[in-house]
Amino acid sequence: MVLGGDVRPRLLSVCFEPTNRCPGKCPYCLIEEHDRDWPTNSLKAVIEALLDHGTARFGFGGGEPLLREDLRELGLLVRERGAGALLRTSGMFPMDIPALSAAFDWFDLSFDSVDADVFRRCRPGVPHDVLVDNLLGLVETGARVRVSVLITARNLDSVDRTVRRLAAMGVHHVRLQRLVRRGQAKVTWEKLSVPADTVEAVLAEEVAVGEELGIDVRELKTVSDTTLCIVKGNGEFFSGEPTGIVRRGSVFHPPDLIGIASRLFEAQSRAYLHV
Repeated sequence: MVLGGDVRPRLLSVCFEPTNRCPGKCPYCLIEEHDRDWPTNSLKAVIEALLDHGTARFGFGGGEPLLREDLRELGLLVRERGAGALLRTSGMFPMDIPALSAAFDWFDLSFDSVDADVFRRCRPGVPHDVLVDNLLGLVETGARVRVSVLITARNLDSVDRTVRRLAAMGVHHVRLQRLVRRGQAKVTWEKLSVPADTVEAVLAEEVAVGEELGIDVRELKTVSDTTLCIVKGNGEFFSGEPTGIVRRGSVFHPPDLIGIASRLFEAQSRAYLHV
């Protein structure tokens, strides 16, 4: 994207995956291939290359990024260079909130249902009570938090209760997400998918609920449009339609970065032309 006096396109935001490991056992995991973890120095080199190219925001995800002992160190590197860092996590492990708040300016937690039994069917490996404690802790400290709710056949009936409960907990930003036929969801699609018209109705209803409760509820589009760039720990980056994410190049090869930045800018312009 070209901003102001820029003379080159740049990736304003990337989804950075420092690890693909995760014990969450989610039946709709998006991860296509579980690669080995890369050492801290390699991850720092990838981050530095992206920062040098003008990347303004990093969304740290995975896998489960909390599995990495160097996660705070990586977030601090981004923040010290003046860029934004978002931590996208399942919240499955107790979080050192003061320490993480110094490294990340936004937190995104996945909270698919307020009903603990329903949640266990959605994310079998994530302790519901630990997630709730982490979420309450973040809200109480004034951290900027958004919560993502993936709409599937397993939690469809509890989406409204979940949004209302999140508002009561002090959450001001809720993102509703469609199931994407990618990764494990290619296998579980028939059991978990919800008809498109039903999803549209739920989205409309919950946006209205958000207006009623005074919170921001909208659809999370970054994984359902062509406007995402996923960067792996070795510097390879991927993009494309949700069902066809493909390798586009390496962050260590500037022409690749310029090319994907141009493509994503065009895709984003089309996707958000109505705004």
